[in-house]
Amino acid sequence: TMLNDLGCTFVIVGHSERRINFREDDIIIEKLESALLSNINVIYCVGEYSSEKELGNTTKKIIDQLSVLEGLNPENLMIAYEPIWAIGTGQSATPETAAEIVGGVVLEALRGIFGDAANDISLLYGGSMNAGNAGDYAAQDCIHGGLIGGAALQADQFLQVATAVAAAKA
Repeated sequence: TMLNDLGCTFVIVGHSERRINFREDDIIIEKLESALLSNINVIYCVGEYSSEKELGNTTKKIIDQLSVLEGLNPENLMIAYEPIWAIGTGQSATPETAAEIVGGVVLEALRGIFGDAANDISLLYGGSMNAGNAGDYAAQDCIHGGLIGGAALQADQFLQVATAVAAAKA
């Protein structure tokens, strides 16, 4: 309600830094419900730690994170796959690996929850996307855009990311 009063139209829920620093795992469902009921567009972040990736638990982790969406209205929902091991490290999943996770794990889990409505949910990649690699991610059919972190701090860098994504989607 406060975000609506301030004129906000988008909110990020479940970002790993919020989950880690503020232990928000337990209140994510309340945040999702509140934002979606208020008709605010939600970018819901999912991703795995490097230890989970190394143990082969990426799929389980993401499915668990997406399971909280059961029973919610997907109308104003976007999903951002952000491998936690890539945030701020300069490392990133290859575009092909990101597409396997986004188009396979994420989309299939969403179809299990929302049925055909899952096909209308925007799927984003957000693990160290920058001007040099944004076009490669956006060229993947299942990746609709990016959740840009550090590369958005400088206007010229962000413009290069946006230009690369637009060119790849043209």
